[in-house]
Amino acid sequence: MVAKKKMPERRRRILEFIQEFYFENGIPPTVRDIQQACSISSTSVVDYNLRQLEEAGYLNRRREVARGIELLDRDGEPVSSAPRVQIVGAIAAGLPIPVFFLGGGLGQRGVRHSGNLSGPSPQAWQAIRSNREGHVHDRRPDR
Repeated sequence: MVAKKKMPERRRRILEFIQEFYFENGIPPTVRDIQQACSISSTSVVDYNLRQLEEAGYLNRRREVARGIELLDRDGEPVSSAPRVQIVGAIAAGLPIPVFFLGGGLGQRGVRHSGNLSGPSPQAWQAIRSNREGHVHDRRPDR
């Protein structure tokens, strides 16, 4: 949080409640949550104090969004409780996996099914059969 001048007790209590609620639940509290937890008489008093905290740089508010309170760190950047995951690497890809037609009754490997599944066209079956027989047709250009 931004280190500023000393704030009133009620405002400090509101800010501490928001921080605790956010880190325990992963979402910010509602104005009514703050009102009940801090024993405040009305939501307008909560709203006033939230505006003061926003002006002081402790949080951002998005009034058009439910639970639109966003805590800020010392640099004024949003604080997140979501884990940070580094995504690096390649995705392995290969040939498509054929979907086998199960025409009703017993299908591949003796699995019983309702018969409403579909699969490759007759031309695709021909390609699958020829691939099984070792006649793989590599369509990549010669190198």
